[in-house]
Amino acid sequence: MRLTQVQQVEAGQDFTVGRFRPEDAAGVAGLFLSVYGDGYPQKQYYDPEWLIAANASNEVASVVARTAKGDIVSHMAVYRGAAPNPRLYELGIGLTLPQYRGRQAAGVIAGHLVKLLPSLGLEGAFGEAVCNHTVTQKIASAAGFAGTAVEVDLMPAGIYGTEKGAVGRVTCLFSFLPLNDPPQTLYVPEIHQEPIRFILEGMPEGRTMEPAALTPQRAGSRVTSKIFDFASVSRCQVMACGEDIAAVLEGVEHEASAKSCTTRQVFLALADPGVGGAAAFLRGKGYFLGGIVPRWFEDGDGLLLQRLMHPPGFSQVKLCDDRARHLLALVEAGWRAVNGAA
Repeated sequence: MRLTQVQQVEAGQDFTVGRFRPEDAAGVAGLFLSVYGDGYPQKQYYDPEWLIAANASNEVASVVARTAKGDIVSHMAVYRGAAPNPRLYELGIGLTLPQYRGRQAAGVIAGHLVKLLPSLGLEGAFGEAVCNHTVTQKIASAAGFAGTAVEVDLMPAGIYGTEKGAVGRVTCLFSFLPLNDPPQTLYVPEIHQEPIRFILEGMPEGRTMEPAALTPQRAGSRVTSKIFDFASVSRCQVMACGEDIAAVLEGVEHEASAKSCTTRQVFLALADPGVGGAAAFLRGKGYFLGGIVPRWFEDGDGLLLQRLMHPPGFSQVKLCDDRARHLLALVEAGWRAVNGAA
């Protein structure tokens, strides 16, 4: 049953942070309604019964800040996100009542979630921190996450309301926290090897880089794709490249064009030695580097390539540290090289 009425919460109360309890469900749903109205795209978070079931199964693991009266004033979770790897969870769904911001609730919740992660049997966790401000980036960094990719103009600003100057489209910094991260060999296309070396310097040891072959080593590709209409985004997951990869990716592009997707992402599994041909095809279509997405696939890391059907908003991106700013510079250089921009 979806909650449709905003709950009134008194300002200035003390609160404690802890794992979600069934009695918190209505308060969490009310929090979403208070902050986003009815505009939050993941409508299930307005449904107390869904919140209880999802937390019971660990599909979602929520942590909340609650007052002595039981009011829920802040929420964040780890959950099964977009990654094909079921052992990689996303950190997100963070929101705080306006009258309780500035009291460090989100940072305390993030630290609590990081301590919870090992009990879930995960290989790691990732976050996609917005770059129209640096607050969530700093929270992720303090919790041990490190930036490995820049998702340029990922989401429409309207999703975030008018807070903190979000206009146009909002870029996100992809960050990773390793938990069980065994050694792996990454087959990296030649054109992307230099920036990938920089990214790997900030990641756990055990990754070795080999050149990717242009010719696939199997007949059929394994690919899935999804269109997010509300965000005008297409996402394609390439688990394995086959001899048909160019035709398959051409089909993905056709579908994205038919849906007028302005932001397009392709994730290539770097455990596949024959990934070079797919990267070359995508470069010819205007795709440029986003970065590395660690443990994205069940057999290891992914390479994020992205294409924009509009001028990118690089000048609007706000980043919290020099490493992230250098990563953005590499991404922008990739876009300029593909698009012939000065």
